[in-house]
Order: sequence, then C-alpha cells, then structure tokens
Amino acid sequence: MPSPGLLKRIERFWEVIEKLRKIASHSVEEIISNFLLYDSAERNLHVALEILFDVGNFIISALNMPSPSSYADMAIKLLRIGAISLEEANTMKKMAGLRNILVHGYVDVSPLKICAIIKNRLDDLTHIMSKMLSFLKRKNIDP
Repeated sequence: MPSPGLLKRIERFWEVIEKLRKIASHSVEEIISNFLLYDSAERNLHVALEILFDVGNFIISALNMPSPSSYADMAIKLLRIGAISLEEANTMKKMAGLRNILVHGYVDVSPLKICAIIKNRLDDLTHIMSKMLSFLKRKNIDP
C-alpha cells in the first residue's frame, strides 16, 4: 500500500519545482534584490532537495539495504543498484553539499549560486526524481 507521506512529498516536489521555474523567469538581479523572490527561491530549493533525498532513502529502505551514512553515500548506493547513473549520482552529491549549506551553513549561502541552480539545474533535479520514480515502478515498489 502506498505511503501517503511519501506520495505527498512527491506531489510537493513537483509543486515546488513549478514555483522555482516561475521565480527563475525573473532576472538574477530581480531575484537577489527582492527578498520575497529570493527567500522563496531558497526555501523551495531546500524543500525540493529534501524530498529528492527522502525518495532516495525510501528506495534504499524498501530494498532492505543499510541506511546511507550521508546524502553523498545515498547517491553512491542509488548508483550501485542502478536507480541513477554516474552523472546523476555526481549531481546528487553536489546537491547534498548544497542541502547541507542551506540547513547548517545558511549564513554562507551564495545568492548567485541559488540563482544559478534555479536557472540552470532544475531539469537535473526533475530528471533524477523521474529516474528514481521509474526505478520504483520497474522494481514494483509502491511508494
């Protein structure tokens, strides 16, 4: 039976990606100078990353694998089981670093980096999510 919590997270992922795409339609200068746009970009990116890693953790747990020691370790485990490619694992590892900065080093977040990600890397996030969801379907694992 599907987990309502995970299904809600997946639905929320697509919602925040849409919000980020709308924010990304503004110029970098507009995003950085408008605290409502910038704060929304930062928060929604954080939520998207958390959900991406939640789905990755779900896959690992559903396959009764040992829990990853870190988000970067999760990417390696997902690569080893064929849920994502090497390129996608490398992207996830970079996003794990960003997630950690957003959560723990929030005073060091570069507004230009946030803008670059929402303008240039959202397709990477949606691609990885789609790959993980396809993996769940292929393995007949009900989220």
